[in-house]
Amino acid sequence: MFDDTPLADITTWQIEKWKAEQGRALNLATVNRRLTVIKHMFKQAVEWDLTKANPATAVKRFTITSERTRFLSGGEIQRLLQESEKQVTSPWLLPLVTLALNTGMRQGELLAMKWENANFERAVISIVQSKTLRPKSIAINQPTMDALNWHKDNRYGDYLFMWPWGDKIGKVTVYDAFKKVCKAAEIEDFRFHDLRHTFASHLVMAGVDLVTVKELLGHKNINMTNRYTHLAQEHKALAVAKLTERFEAQALAAQAKESIVSDELKQAINETLVVLPLDLAQNRNVFLVRRGRGLGISNDIKWKVEAASGFEPLHRGFADLSLNHLGTPPSQK
Repeated sequence: MFDDTPLADITTWQIEKWKAEQGRALNLATVNRRLTVIKHMFKQAVEWDLTKANPATAVKRFTITSERTRFLSGGEIQRLLQESEKQVTSPWLLPLVTLALNTGMRQGELLAMKWENANFERAVISIVQSKTLRPKSIAINQPTMDALNWHKDNRYGDYLFMWPWGDKIGKVTVYDAFKKVCKAAEIEDFRFHDLRHTFASHLVMAGVDLVTVKELLGHKNINMTNRYTHLAQEHKALAVAKLTERFEAQALAAQAKESIVSDELKQAINETLVVLPLDLAQNRNVFLVRRGRGLGISNDIKWKVEAASGFEPLHRGFADLSLNHLGTPPSQK
């Protein structure tokens, strides 16, 4: 890699030059993984006193921005779990998918997980992240606990995911089994790593803030978590839309309350009123009074209404009163 240069003579500049050359020829994620190995190698060399300093410490990894956020809908999740359960030749697949969906752990972290990483008393999983080598703690929810209990009942060694004969389950085996269940579940364009996106996406859509999602995913900075910002915006938009629906419902209810009298009835009433005498002097002795169950209409205009509209007012519960009913006024001489 460095032309047989002695370990103690390798400089930071040489490592930077190597990183740039590799970056032009290979995938940046691959270069970052190789750089991680180099950093760890020099760290061990310093601890073993093979060299005095670690020249790789100052070399930064490439910044990779992946915009892929393919995640499963609720229906797709159920189909994936159902098909995983049917895989009798790979009984470990269902608990593996369940753990990925409920913890957001990477495939490599899950396959490398040992029983010592799971603390059942504190209900937490403690691991060292495969990508950043940083420690991370993950809370155990009920589906995760069920998956761990299945592994406990089918334990074959120190690792969770092992065959009965003692070998660890490898990535190629997982790839083949997962591809098979995705096809059976009719789920397209989906990789195992997208289960991690599914974990994060549903957290954001459930209203969990991005800072908390960042900690749960173990991202080094918030920039990686910002890919889920659009989901948070959609969630907020749906919340505001519900408020709009509520306002519209209240407006319709108020409008319905105001429209108890139909337009047809209003028109009939107006047409009737048009033919009524408009001279108030002619009606000065007419009184509408309340007695018993309703209002009475005086006999002075009753015949005019009937004659003009052909409509005979209801008499049930109504009484006709005029000034004479109240008594005869004293004669004026």
